[in-house]
Amino acid sequence: YCVLATDVMGTKKIIERSDIGQPEFKERIAALGTADPYVVWRLWLDKPLSSAEYPFYTVAGYSYTDSVSLFSRFQEPFISWAKRHGGSVVELHAYAIAPQDMRSDEAIRETMLKEMHHMFPETKQASVLYDVYMRQQNFTRWAPGDHANRPLSETPLENLSLAGDWVKVDAPVFLMEAAVFTGRLAVNAICRKEALKPTPLPIVPMDGLFA
Repeated sequence: YCVLATDVMGTKKIIERSDIGQPEFKERIAALGTADPYVVWRLWLDKPLSSAEYPFYTVAGYSYTDSVSLFSRFQEPFISWAKRHGGSVVELHAYAIAPQDMRSDEAIRETMLKEMHHMFPETKQASVLYDVYMRQQNFTRWAPGDHANRPLSETPLENLSLAGDWVKVDAPVFLMEAAVFTGRLAVNAICRKEALKPTPLPIVPMDGLFA
C-alpha cells in the first residue's frame, strides 16, 4: 500500500509523472492549487519585549505582518534562552503576500522589521543576535469552487490512498488537523482491506442546535 502524503505541488508532480491511467483522477489532482506565498521570520533579540502583554497577536493594517508569536513567552527552549540572555524570541508572520506586494527578501525583511518596531517600540533599541527567515509557497489554495473537485482519501487505485489538507473530507477539520484526519482515513481503509479493526475517528456533531 502507498499513502501519498505530500503537499499539493509534490502530489501534482508525482501523479503527473506516474503511468496510472485514470484520467478523471489525474484531472482532479492537476486542478489543485497553492495559495499566495508566505513569510515566517524568527528573530532572537538581545532585549525583552516589555510592552507585549500576550504571547500571540493577530494584527492588521501592515504591509506584510499579520501575526506575531513571542516564543520566549510560551515554548522551550526559547523561554530558558530569554532568561539566560535577558532577550526575547519573536516570530513575525506574513501568511498571504499578494502578487502585487511581492518584493525582494531584503525589502520584505526591512519592512517587517519596521512593522515590529511600530508594534513594539522598545525593539528599536534591540539588536538581532540571530534570525531564521523563510519564504515559501506550499499552502493549499482554498478558492471558491475548489472543494467540489478535490480528490478523496481513497482513490480509484486499490493500493493508493491520499492524505493532506487538500483532500476532500466531510468533517470540520482544516490545515494540520485535516492532514492528520485524512491520514487516519487512509490507514483505516488499509485496515479494512486487511480485515483489521479500524480506529474510530470521532468528530463534533455536524448539525447545529436548531437543525
